[in-house]
Amino acid sequence: MRRTPRVLAVALPLALLLVGAGTSLPCAAAEGPDAARRQAVASVDSLWLAGNGPGAHALIDSLLPGFRAARDSLAVARLQLRRGSMRAALGDGNAALPALDESLDLARALGDSSIVCDGLRWRAVALGQLGRGLEARAAFTEQLALATAIGDSAGQGWALSGLAYHDGLAGETLQARQRYTRAAAIFRALGHVRGELWVLNGLGMTASDLGEFGVARDSYTRTGAIARQEGFGFLEAMAENNLGTLDFSLGDPGRALAHFERSFALFAAQGAMRERLAIARNIAVCRTELGDLDHAMAMLDSLLADSRAGGYQALEYDILRQRAYVLYSQNRMDEAALGFAPLMDWPADTPVDARIETLVGYCAALEGQGKFAEALALLEANADLDRAGVDLSPRLDYATRRGILLRRLGRPAEALRLLADTAQRADSLGLQSVRSGCLVDAARCAETLDRVDEARGLYLRACEVWEEERSVPLDPEWRERRGETGQAAFTGLASLLLEHEGADSPSFRDAYARLQRYKARTLLEHMRGPGPALPAPPPAVSLERLQGGLLAPTEILLDAYLGEAHSFLLAVTRDSLRVLRLPPRAALEARLDLFDRLVARPPGDDDSRRALLASGGRALAEELLLPLAPLLREHPRVLFAPDGALHGLPLAHLAGFVPGVGEIDGFQVVRVPSAAVLAQLREGGEPGPRPVQRLLALSADGDLEGRPLAGARREASYLAGRYRGVETALDPSRGALATLADADLLHLALHAEAPPDYAWRASLWLGGAEGPARLSAQTLLAQSFNARLAVLAGCSTAGGRMPVGASAQNIASALLGAGVPAVVASLWALDDAAALAFARAFYPRLERGESVAAALAGARAELAAVAPDPYYWAGLVLVGDGDARLALRRRRLPPRAAGPLAAGAGLLILAFTVAVISRTEGASKG
Repeated sequence: MRRTPRVLAVALPLALLLVGAGTSLPCAAAEGPDAARRQAVASVDSLWLAGNGPGAHALIDSLLPGFRAARDSLAVARLQLRRGSMRAALGDGNAALPALDESLDLARALGDSSIVCDGLRWRAVALGQLGRGLEARAAFTEQLALATAIGDSAGQGWALSGLAYHDGLAGETLQARQRYTRAAAIFRALGHVRGELWVLNGLGMTASDLGEFGVARDSYTRTGAIARQEGFGFLEAMAENNLGTLDFSLGDPGRALAHFERSFALFAAQGAMRERLAIARNIAVCRTELGDLDHAMAMLDSLLADSRAGGYQALEYDILRQRAYVLYSQNRMDEAALGFAPLMDWPADTPVDARIETLVGYCAALEGQGKFAEALALLEANADLDRAGVDLSPRLDYATRRGILLRRLGRPAEALRLLADTAQRADSLGLQSVRSGCLVDAARCAETLDRVDEARGLYLRACEVWEEERSVPLDPEWRERRGETGQAAFTGLASLLLEHEGADSPSFRDAYARLQRYKARTLLEHMRGPGPALPAPPPAVSLERLQGGLLAPTEILLDAYLGEAHSFLLAVTRDSLRVLRLPPRAALEARLDLFDRLVARPPGDDDSRRALLASGGRALAEELLLPLAPLLREHPRVLFAPDGALHGLPLAHLAGFVPGVGEIDGFQVVRVPSAAVLAQLREGGEPGPRPVQRLLALSADGDLEGRPLAGARREASYLAGRYRGVETALDPSRGALATLADADLLHLALHAEAPPDYAWRASLWLGGAEGPARLSAQTLLAQSFNARLAVLAGCSTAGGRMPVGASAQNIASALLGAGVPAVVASLWALDDAAALAFARAFYPRLERGESVAAALAGARAELAAVAPDPYYWAGLVLVGDGDARLALRRRRLPPRAAGPLAAGAGLLILAFTVAVISRTEGASKG
């Protein structure tokens, strides 16, 4: 299990969503004849609303003995209601329940329905904080019925809000929206501004759950604006926190950080220490995601000290748990386990769902250390948690983890029964991603037991369940899990059929079509980000269609799938199909990561790097390509559909280690996200070369460390001097995106970022009059581009760590999805001088009518001839349509200028050679 750092889900717990009701805490005392009783309750309320919680509790302590002695049950009921509601509003459900229970018992005996109604509301809040969701829903339901019966409109509004909140937790989002909408109408009719604002917050949450992120943002923004206007600082702070939560979940921790910092300042101004500490934890999580790990850990340690000093035990627990999850996400399993361990001995009144989450996290860390038996023993020693009266959702993680451990420890029959039952429970909650994962693990158990037909049925059902879910989870952890689950289901099915029926069987060919649908769908998910419903993915491409004409006679498709248990590479030509089994994903990734780090590092005098690079490249080539050597020699154009860590592999360089392949003149490698995308490109391709009327050539002034990038500027100057229709600056009157979208050819020598997990956070840096600006991959994808070719001469524009099952994770793929059929990009940081030399070698070939694939192969060969180290040229790759051609329009030069221009190209290559030889490390774009 991979955990990601998380911000507080849906801002803060329900109690804090309702704390704004403090101004309207039901004051039944005002209706009684006893002035002393009225004054006592009013004094408590005044202290509470002034932010003096300790004073309010101290006053209750001083008043209660007198009222008890006088046997004034009504006064005791009202004061205990105040005590319980204040405790619940601060998130202390355990302390709230005794006071609320006494208040309810007294009020029922007295027949005071008003106190009962409000006592039920706050009791439901306290129960929710303790993870007793089913009891909380029952209390809100009872409150709604009573409030309706006695005509308490405000009570109806709060009960509907509470039920809507729990609807959202249970995944009943549409019902949650209906109830929030009814509550909003009630509060609006009452003129209850605070109540309406809390409900607007809830409507924002449901919009997020439905993928209506713009609606959610508008709701939170409106809540904050009204709260600011009305002087409700607490509500404004909550709105900012919700905006931060939304941005973090959408993969933008930088923007989220700004919202959290504003929320922090607002809570500080309100004197809300506990809330301020909770927001500070969110800030630490954002800093973790932004790579500022030392600062994030220092913040979490400081927050621990503050929470302990303030006596906020529940918050201390949450901070410690978050700290352990951060360590887990950094693959620091030993430290993560040490972080989780003391939380297992936390007081027994800790909410059950939080205890289950800690237990599962601890076991996952032990698993990461290979301590399977210890992890299982820990789960079984805490089996009482699985029987606790809490919502099913947190228990699913417990049961799934236990089933996986049973399978790992050689107890597949037990695991199969448990996982099948867990899949049924997940189905009852509508959690298809969990259900699909359980079915996959159950199928693996059936495989181990040699129950082939049962395993095939389970794999098929897992695939169908995965395909049936038409939404992409908002939560980053679930989104990551979903990709892993799909990969496991589809590769598991294909591997099982390969082993028992063979590659030529109809069943395997059907499984290949399923694999293609999976790859096409994950392509859309990773490119577009989370949402309620995705556009229909491209139709699956069958093997019959590939071999029946989609592939050219000289082409071979290498289609890769990496899974936890099953990995393979399919080699498809017009008249053959080979399946190459590969090591499991983890084993292959370790070798690929080492090779990637070596080849992407600038060369120097390090002989050990050269030796490791050669031996590592040869070993990978022998495993991935050598068994296919006869097919590669007969098919000199390779269409490569990589997966996972294979995205960073410079396949054209590896081909040089295969006898008779690397020496082929014109050997080409073209990357495609999937066979379905290949079919779309070929069906929509333009015949003949496209005239280039507008060539937009943009360059960065310097690298990220402030060193000048003379080569980047000279790339743009070279193109402007050689071709007509070249523009070297953005049109300020039209905007950056419109200027980019209208060009026929893009040459972008710009910085780029490729974050490891979220495609929509990859971005290009653009210069401008007001300083650097960024265009995200998601923004680019939403635009329609005219260009037939984009050359991304920046760093890692085709690279970046790929999550499992991802087919797109970068700027190159975003442009491909936005209508640019061919994109030349880089797998790592480009050397500045090498990029200029590449442009000088690449564009004249296009000018002569060569296809983009041929021009790239020829330009790479020219660079390799003068700079053999693969760092300088092997990272340049083509994504998309290798057959694309463009008609560049040469400038008309005076006869005497032609000679110097031709000589300039040769001098540049010479200068590049000298630069490579003379320096150990040069500036790189990135």
